[in-house]
Amino acid sequence: MEEANVAQTVASAAGSMTMSAGLIGPMPALALLGYEFSYLGLASWSISVAYLGVFLAVPLRDHFLVQHRLKFPSGTATAECIRAAFALPSGNSSSNSSSLNVEMGEKGGGNGNSSSTKTTADEEHFHHQQQQPEDRARKQFKSLLCAALISFATAMVAWKFPRFLKPPILVFLGLHELARRGFGIRLDFALVGGGMLMGEKVGYSVLAGAIIAWGMIGPLAESKGWVSDTENVFNMKNGARGLLLWPGVTFMAVDSFSQLFKAMVIAKFAASNDSSTITTTTTTTTTSSNELQQRSDNIKHDSEEVDNDATLSATPFSIEENVPRNWWITGLLFAVFSSMVSQRILFGLKLTTSIMSIPVGLFMTYIAIRCAGETDINPIGPMGKIIQLIFAFLDPGQLIANLVTAAVACGGAGQAGDLMHDFKCGSILRLPPRTQLIAQMLGVPFGVLGAVPSFLLFLRTYELGGDEYPAPSAFAWKAVAEVLTGSSEDGSNAVGVPHQAVILSVLAALFAVLVRTLEFKMQYKGTARARLLAEKIVPSPMALGIAFIIPPEFSVMVFFGAFLSGSWRRRNKDSFESLSQLVAAGFLAGSGIAGVFAAGVTIAFMKSTLTRME
Repeated sequence: MEEANVAQTVASAAGSMTMSAGLIGPMPALALLGYEFSYLGLASWSISVAYLGVFLAVPLRDHFLVQHRLKFPSGTATAECIRAAFALPSGNSSSNSSSLNVEMGEKGGGNGNSSSTKTTADEEHFHHQQQQPEDRARKQFKSLLCAALISFATAMVAWKFPRFLKPPILVFLGLHELARRGFGIRLDFALVGGGMLMGEKVGYSVLAGAIIAWGMIGPLAESKGWVSDTENVFNMKNGARGLLLWPGVTFMAVDSFSQLFKAMVIAKFAASNDSSTITTTTTTTTTSSNELQQRSDNIKHDSEEVDNDATLSATPFSIEENVPRNWWITGLLFAVFSSMVSQRILFGLKLTTSIMSIPVGLFMTYIAIRCAGETDINPIGPMGKIIQLIFAFLDPGQLIANLVTAAVACGGAGQAGDLMHDFKCGSILRLPPRTQLIAQMLGVPFGVLGAVPSFLLFLRTYELGGDEYPAPSAFAWKAVAEVLTGSSEDGSNAVGVPHQAVILSVLAALFAVLVRTLEFKMQYKGTARARLLAEKIVPSPMALGIAFIIPPEFSVMVFFGAFLSGSWRRRNKDSFESLSQLVAAGFLAGSGIAGVFAAGVTIAFMKSTLTRME
């Protein structure tokens, strides 16, 4: 299993380079502005930004996996796939049975029918003991395979027949307005699998956020004239999506640091209690921090479902297996220096701007990892708009700098989130973090070898932003940069966001703080029932924020997966604990394999078309 986990980590690091290098959003936006890239320059930039994220993730591993025990659904699903693939019986049961017969024959020594009867009973008991884990492994693997096949088949049909992906159920029912706003069914089993792994609390929160954002605030914004495009709600510049972006990222940012503040408070009380225990010998010096720590340990026991993988991944490794501190410090210093140099040489950024991009990148990385751990979505695109807003004030009027600094923060956060999923998978399978870091570092240059030439070839072959490849993400990055730096093509030089978005963001921040404060009091100051209610009912501000950003049909399917998981657990807890994560992993794996297959077929078709044209 360790070899499979290492191979998966290398492949994951390589595959995420298109995101980490900014080849989906900010770099194409620069190309739309006329910037010309060289292979060596873009490759060195990509490696420096990716390693920045890798070495930022290493010291955060214990914080997210050991202290907070976040789920990281994709990492958990990967571990389940590997574990199921290696759990099949090896076929040695017959030899074991023969050796048992030999041993029993020697012990029986010719006691006639009595010995024969005893031997038969022992054999039956042995075979029963052997059969249980074998049957369990077969059933788990079949569940994984069936789920993967269902997801793969659905994704391939949707790829071949795009209308199948989003069946017009709401239109058929006459709910045209809801359909226009993005509600409906999306036959993507990856979303269902993700919802199953996230749990009911996150799933319900995502659905509630979609209803509030797209079903209430969106229509209100159109009726009040807060947005100019009332036909396309997903218009990032003039539609409801552009307005909802800001409170959404505010939810995520404030919630991340609320959780960090809560952890610091608990740690502070625990440390003060330790010191008071050393200096005082009386038993009356017990402080409330004892209760805080005890309740922190017992919260999961009050919940109906115990995450065994979270407990396993929180189990510490030995000093020899962990990443040495001098490794990640040296690597981080190298990544910081190389990223600053590349920003200066390739894009002409000022030294002060390059320096400021590093702490902003750390801020972004923390939020992105927490969001990925809780919801399985790394919101680097939406969070990039916050970075653009920050640098619109730190370095006003600089269009290129606005895009590049956001690309640094988002690229590092993307690679850090990918490594944290790998850390989660490796922690479950007990692969040492040191080995995973080496595998991740090997995967980055391999990813650059594939991603950068493909990107440059694409720019030289096709028209970016044309009818065939409209590049909506690139235009969104470009539009936000132009608005925030006063470089908009429509002549507008206003910098900032609409005041309605500011009001919504303030309300989102206050609500996130209020919810986390209430949850803290219920968990650490309330009764056992209050702690259970906090786990089950109090919404997740992080999930609410995600729902403000993603289309509502995504939220509906995530909710469906969470609801399916919860219903399964209540109806058959044993079956749920044995198979649910494997089914979810199969849904994710099947969809991913279908995506790779579809991309390969598309590339092969493009090559054959170009050959015929020549």
